[in-house]
Amino acid sequence: MKHLRSAAALAAALALAISAAGCGASSSEATSSVLGPAANYDYQNFTYSQGLDANGHWEGVTALDYVTLPEDFASVSLRKSDVEPSEEDLQAQWDSLLDSYRINQPVTGRAAEEGDIANIDYSGTVDGVVFTGGTAEGYDLTLGSGTFIAGFEDQIIGHNVGDNFDVTVTFPDDYGDSTDEAGNTITLSGKEAVFNVTLNSLSVSVLPEATDAWVEENFGELNDLHTVDQVDQYFYDALYRSNLTNAIVDYLTEESKVSSIPDVVLNYQVNSQLS
Repeated sequence: MKHLRSAAALAAALALAISAAGCGASSSEATSSVLGPAANYDYQNFTYSQGLDANGHWEGVTALDYVTLPEDFASVSLRKSDVEPSEEDLQAQWDSLLDSYRINQPVTGRAAEEGDIANIDYSGTVDGVVFTGGTAEGYDLTLGSGTFIAGFEDQIIGHNVGDNFDVTVTFPDDYGDSTDEAGNTITLSGKEAVFNVTLNSLSVSVLPEATDAWVEENFGELNDLHTVDQVDQYFYDALYRSNLTNAIVDYLTEESKVSSIPDVVLNYQVNSQLS
């Protein structure tokens, strides 16, 4: 229970520090009376390891000198149903995992549509002059993402792989300047630009299918996970441990009594915010 006690104590201490700073006639007056002026703090020289030892513990601070834990801290009563992950929780883990392993599937036999990934070469000019940042080769652009200037992506839709065409757009009024090849300033704000575009290929982003073979290929050697059922169990165990730890720490934080805040902890929080 050592680590849980330390975590609960620190969480409770920080919670009290924040609430204490907000008590009184007004938040600004109370904060000033509790914390003092910024000039009292050496925040210019603050580092995130300040006051911490090699293990990340506060130097010279014993949590239980400031925190009184509830009598039942060693045998907190929790129901399994309160910490057991739901089917929705497990599915969310799968959704996140599969989304991170999306693959691009080539598209053939049709024109570009919204949602496609268009691989393009493009070269833009303003008043006939090529400008820095307006040229690229082999760029993957998701049509409809709004990544490029308004109207650019719309003018790719309907074209086929291999087409070469011009896209005409107008830069927003607040758009920054660019330069030409000689380094001269090129004003882009509010200007019409013409981009010559070649559509190299089309693809769509799809989720992989969660099969035993897919699990083996991606996680067999490094993670010793070889089947979908094993990944399910991995997710279940990880979520269960996390939920259990959070439930215990939440209980201890609520039921613990904090007598005061160590100066090193309070100063650390103030300095980090000022920094």
